[in-house]
Amino acid sequence: MTGAEATEQGDCSKIKQKPLPHSCKKKPVIIDLLPGAPYTMQSANCCKAGVLSTIAQDPTKYGASFQMNVGKALLLDKKGDRHKHDRKHKTKIDHLVIPQNFSLGLPGYTCAEPRRVSPSKFDVDRGRRHTQALFTWNITCSYSQTVASDTPTCCVSLSAFYNETIVPCPKCSCACLEQPGMHCIDPDNSPIIDLPHGEDQVVPPKVMCTQHMCPIRVHWHVKTSYKEYWRVKMTVNNFNYVKNYSQWSLVVQHPNLRSVEQVFSFNYKPLNERTISKWILFQ
Repeated sequence: MTGAEATEQGDCSKIKQKPLPHSCKKKPVIIDLLPGAPYTMQSANCCKAGVLSTIAQDPTKYGASFQMNVGKALLLDKKGDRHKHDRKHKTKIDHLVIPQNFSLGLPGYTCAEPRRVSPSKFDVDRGRRHTQALFTWNITCSYSQTVASDTPTCCVSLSAFYNETIVPCPKCSCACLEQPGMHCIDPDNSPIIDLPHGEDQVVPPKVMCTQHMCPIRVHWHVKTSYKEYWRVKMTVNNFNYVKNYSQWSLVVQHPNLRSVEQVFSFNYKPLNERTISKWILFQ
């Protein structure tokens, strides 16, 4: 395996060949390599430490790949009979018996079954020649906030120029101050906080005491609204003292975003052009 590694080798006592396989587990957990991994362990477009961005944010960091050699793969012939992979096997192979039950190992992600697609092609000799895979499958994984957490992790508040004050998120949007065992940070009396020592260290959120108790708040404020034009101010607030969202992004859907003329402070990129409502990615 190159470009990634299995977290455990497992029991390889029944394997007689040398060297032993990278992993003998039936359900291995594969993790991305860190940047700067030894050259002999790398593959093309690998080693992102599992940290990816969207393709709109950074086309060079939206994907990672690795290469894995599978020994004794199960094969099916056109009759549906199974065979172990063998160079001497003469039966015409229709397709591989591919692994099932894929998962990204992160809360909120659900992966569909593999789908057979056209074989992938690879550049050789600086693009002068192309090799082709025997088989290629696509696996689509989707994210759901409701699956990831029982409680929301952000809220959205709306206000306009005729409001006397900035309208906050509704009370208890993410949690309630009155909940038993609830801990939050008083902004007027902030204690010394032990910050994470590394990017991989998981630290429970330490949220500012607010009526909505959300780590993140997005506020949409209509500043002016005329027949000829309108102006909106968007604010993203981080109330989590131990988390720095340096690579944040915000997707907004609004029918009038099709006519955006000017954006200040944020970088933005239009998304799907075919929908009636306009989608824009801000970052």
